[in-house]
Amino acid sequence: MQDRIIQPVDVLDLVTEISRTSKKFQAITLKIIEEQYDVNDPKFAVVRKAILDGFNNHARSIVRIIFGTDFEK
Repeated sequence: MQDRIIQPVDVLDLVTEISRTSKKFQAITLKIIEEQYDVNDPKFAVVRKAILDGFNNHARSIVRIIFGTDFEK
């Protein structure tokens, strides 16, 4: 398979869009979890952390796949 650029993309725009969509999906997912758990329940904190960590890891992996590096380091 040969790599091809279909359309030039601004790197900053791409990273911003990844961040924006990740935060959007985090909010939607957390809202659903908040409807299922009492926010004072200790299980809620564990589930919330797992969701946030998972979304953050996913966004980082997308950036790593596209650019071959993490910009946070």
